[in-house]
Amino acid sequence: MSGVAHTDMVSVTVHGPAGALDLIVPAGAAADDLTREYAEQSGWRQAWGPQPLLLVTSGGRQVPGRSTMAAAGIVSGAVLVATTSAPEPAPTAPLPPVRVPGGAAVGPWLVAAVSAVLAVVAGTLAAVRPDSTGHTVTVALLAVAAVGCVVPLGAHREQRAMVAPALAGAAAFAVIHEPGAVHLPVTVGLSALVASVGAAVARASGAGAREPLNVWMVTGLVWFGLCSGVTLTGAAPQVYWALLLLGALLASRWVPSAAVDVPDRMLIDLDRLAVTAWSARERRPGKRGRTLVPRAGVEELLEHGARVVDAGALAVLATVVVATPQVTATATLGVDAWGATLLCLAVGTALLLVARNLRHRVARGALRLAGAVALVGGVVPRLDTFSELTLVWCLVAVLVVSGVVIAAGVATGRGWRSVTWARRAEIVETLAGVCAIAATVVASGWFRMVWEFRA
Repeated sequence: MSGVAHTDMVSVTVHGPAGALDLIVPAGAAADDLTREYAEQSGWRQAWGPQPLLLVTSGGRQVPGRSTMAAAGIVSGAVLVATTSAPEPAPTAPLPPVRVPGGAAVGPWLVAAVSAVLAVVAGTLAAVRPDSTGHTVTVALLAVAAVGCVVPLGAHREQRAMVAPALAGAAAFAVIHEPGAVHLPVTVGLSALVASVGAAVARASGAGAREPLNVWMVTGLVWFGLCSGVTLTGAAPQVYWALLLLGALLASRWVPSAAVDVPDRMLIDLDRLAVTAWSARERRPGKRGRTLVPRAGVEELLEHGARVVDAGALAVLATVVVATPQVTATATLGVDAWGATLLCLAVGTALLLVARNLRHRVARGALRLAGAVALVGGVVPRLDTFSELTLVWCLVAVLVVSGVVIAAGVATGRGWRSVTWARRAEIVETLAGVCAIAATVVASGWFRMVWEFRA
């Protein structure tokens, strides 16, 4: 292998008729040089004479004799085969269907989501008229339906288990609701606790998937925990709603990072893999070996993460839908109202930017919808404070900015997904999160209380 210009070395394992041999050759060495070196060091040439050998990759692709290691794409750790006959072309077989995480039928899940929303609406309407016959009938139907959904029998029991916490929470809300904004946080907190209990029962019965029910339980406990803290400290209801809205924003960033917990056994030792490809395999007698990372395990890990991310995004959406109108309705004194508006705008902007990082359609759509709800909830209560001329100019400004954004997006093509735009979006998202934290202090009334105490 004299006269080779390249100096980069490649460590490969060559399997041939004379056994396996580890070789370190220059990246510019040709395939004929490698087979010649194998024949010399393994003793194949002394036993069989100048019989030519062909070089084949582990995937069955023959490397031309004059092709170099670099040109053939052979890197350190590659496993090659030296053979006396050309490999037969592999039969073409249809590719197995790709399993999409969470790619179950959309229809049953859509029906389950609509049923949960209708259950919440029915419980809310029943709570408005607690002395009517419809109230009793509605509570009874919701309770019976919740018990039936946790039974692990029949078709679509997984979807029914996801609806059970909503049914239980709606029934509890209709029973314990009392008129007045002061009692609403307590009612919502206790209803969330009942919903988490329903999720725990559904999980214990084995009726549904573990991950979404865990999200149900954590969400209900967080709602109840905040309610207990606010009630015990004697704080105003706006504190509860502001903290709930801020918690939804923080959860949108925390859930995706905590969704996938990769076990240590699924991590590949790249240093050992660079020395020889066989070091990352588990030998078994009479077999070539199998990889330590099974495909089924990886698919199960991805499906677990997809379920957690989707359920977490839907929990964020539910929290934003409940907390946004209550923040603007309870924070009405002085600067508190402007703090509530800024909080809604900052949370909506941050949620829309967080949604860009997700590749799951359900989670991305839920966060985008949550961001839109927060933006609309922050703007609509302030429209009556502007004159007609101001509203017209605001509409014109929004249309102009939208046109500029669309024109920039068309001009840059897919530049919105480039590293530069991603860095800018990350900066804006961070600033929106900081503004949301600062606005929470104002919207909750703490800033006004400190200012009045100082005065």
